[in-house]
Amino acid sequence: MKRIIYLFTLMGLFLISSCISSKKSVYVGNMVPDSIYLAKQAMPLLAQTGDRLRIVISARNAELAAPFNNVGGSSKVDERGQVSSSGSQELARGYLVDQQGQISFPVLGNVLVGGHSLADVKALIEEKLVEQRLLQQPSATVELENLKINVIGEVTRVGVVDVPDGRITLFDAIAKAGGLTVNGSPTDVTIIREEDGHRRLIAANLESQEVFESAGYYLQQNDIVYVKPKGRRMSPNEEANFRYVSVGVGLLSLVLTFVNLLVK
Repeated sequence: MKRIIYLFTLMGLFLISSCISSKKSVYVGNMVPDSIYLAKQAMPLLAQTGDRLRIVISARNAELAAPFNNVGGSSKVDERGQVSSSGSQELARGYLVDQQGQISFPVLGNVLVGGHSLADVKALIEEKLVEQRLLQQPSATVELENLKINVIGEVTRVGVVDVPDGRITLFDAIAKAGGLTVNGSPTDVTIIREEDGHRRLIAANLESQEVFESAGYYLQQNDIVYVKPKGRRMSPNEEANFRYVSVGVGLLSLVLTFVNLLVK
C-alpha cells in the first residue's frame, strides 16, 4: 500500500511540476553589472516603395510655402514666377513612394526618393526649391507616416505595431506585443527584413548582450519579428485533459494516503 501511495504521489508531483515552466527567461543575462558596453548606432531609415512620407515646407513667407504643402490639389507657376494652387489643402496621408521610388511633389513633379534617408530627402527637396528659384531658404520636415512592425509567434498579442516616433528596437516591439508567452523562446527570435527586393533572416538571442550588436536590434519599416516556440504547444483540449488527469492523480493520491492512515 505504501509503495502504491508513494508512486501516485510522485506521479501527481510530476504532472503538476510539468505544467510550470522550470526556467524563467533572463534577458541579456550575460551582461556584467557596472561594465561599459559600446552602444551601436541606429541606421537611418531609407525611403522604400509603399512608404508614405509626410513633407511639410516652411519659409519666411508662409503664403509662398503653402502650395508645396498642397497634397490633394494642384499648383502651377506663372510667367512672373508666382505660384498658385487649387484643390484640397489637406495633408492627410502623405506622399506615396511608387514602384519607381518616386513621389509626386507639388510644382517640382516627380522626385526620386527611394533608397535615400529621410535626411537626404529633406536636403534634396530644399535644394530643388532653391535651384528652381521657387523659395528662398526653405525648410523641409520629412517624416515616415506608415512605419509599422509585424510581431508574430509566441507573443501575448500577435499583430501590427505602429511606430509614431519613427524609431523602435526589438525589445520595444516585443514589449508592445505584451511580451513573450510561456512557450516563447527568447533565444530563438527571428527578424525577417526586406532590402532591395530581397528578404533575409536575422537571428537574435534576447538572453545575450550580443542582441544589441545584431542588425535586427533597431527595427526598420515592414520588419517581421517572429518568436519561435520552445516546443509544440498543446491544443485547448489537450490542455484541459492534462489538467483533469493532474487533478485526478492528485486527488487519488490524497485518498490513498487517507485510507492508509485509517488502516493504521
